[in-house]
Amino acid sequence: MKPGWCLRALGIALAWAASCASAQQAEALGIHVHERSEAPAAAGVGYGAIRLWDSGTQWRDLEPEPGVLRLGELQARVAQARQAGQRVLLTLGATPAWASSRPRERCPYGWGCAAPPAELQTWRRYVRRIATEFAGRIECYETWNEVSFPDDPVLNARSRNGGGDPQFYSGTVQQLVALQRAAFEEIRAADPKACVLSPSFHSSGEWFGKLDRFLEAGGGAWFDRLSFHFYTGEHPPERAHAYVSGVRAVLARHGRGDVEIWNTETGVSFAAQPGKGAQALRDKVFGETLRTYLVNFGSGVKRLYWYAWDHDDELGLHRRSRNAGPVVEEAARATVAFLRGLKTVDCPQASADGLWHCTLRWGDGRVREVAWAAGAAAGRLPLPSADGAWRLWGRSPAEPPVHTAHRLDGRPVILDSPLTR
Repeated sequence: MKPGWCLRALGIALAWAASCASAQQAEALGIHVHERSEAPAAAGVGYGAIRLWDSGTQWRDLEPEPGVLRLGELQARVAQARQAGQRVLLTLGATPAWASSRPRERCPYGWGCAAPPAELQTWRRYVRRIATEFAGRIECYETWNEVSFPDDPVLNARSRNGGGDPQFYSGTVQQLVALQRAAFEEIRAADPKACVLSPSFHSSGEWFGKLDRFLEAGGGAWFDRLSFHFYTGEHPPERAHAYVSGVRAVLARHGRGDVEIWNTETGVSFAAQPGKGAQALRDKVFGETLRTYLVNFGSGVKRLYWYAWDHDDELGLHRRSRNAGPVVEEAARATVAFLRGLKTVDCPQASADGLWHCTLRWGDGRVREVAWAAGAAAGRLPLPSADGAWRLWGRSPAEPPVHTAHRLDGRPVILDSPLTR
């Protein structure tokens, strides 16, 4: 049978809404590492970028007393990353209690860290000193982690939750815009080549409303790239496509539709959704790991940072975590190796049937196609007849043996040469 998709003949209609993520080089594959001793193992997997958060490098860690910088941990982390060839993204918050406008307010790291500083100049001095000290060594800065606006009247009028859980940021939209502008100006002055990300927005509460309010208040003038956390939780990875599209629509309304979107934090808790038996769990872990990257990159996300290599509980990738054990690390290694050197990812949006197809192109000219079905989708894929021309992702040797057709499910099918459609 001639290789081909023949999907029309099978009665499967795909709504092609092609998108392309370009220049997906090694730095597009980012990681978080909590303990510095674990960083070499994570770098050895092939992650080309690292985001420093939950790593002893927050503002409260680096300036525990007014004017006293303790940079040893950050110096070590940056040196370690650069030696491994990784690009460094530093998240600048959270506020030390001594500088906080609400030092007695509880926050995830103690007291006062979610509130903005009492004096904007205190923040300016801190950002200036960090950007000056690390000029040429830190690629990008992100101002704040997972912001919410608990007292915002517009968001409260809509949803009565002020935009979500304010555990990492509890100030106003206007205060955040002031912090963002100050950081942008200080970083530009100290290290003009460094890029500045927006605060990271996330899935708590009003997903798109928080970003809309920030841009409406003037925040869009003060960042180079947008940071968002596209966790999909109990939903399949394909849900991220709609999230990215929603964010892009908000950006377009404010004249920033062409800005790069970075997913600076995502992860999957496989331990919370176990498979039925070892092979089913393996297929689930391998499948959702690869699909997360392909859906993000195919939707236009330029960089993705997985959280986290050494998270000991439900989000860890290393084999000692409780997140489905060694198979998670095996899947992470295999996925990074598969994607290394990737140049572009073209993914059409799935139809209501949930069928996905991505065309992957590497810098060395290789082209592969990946197909799968999300959720309850079903369809049969005609396959090439030559041995080794296709494989079921995560299976070695390839299973099932070569057929004339294969029933698609959540396990991606890798086709080593492009098929005519």
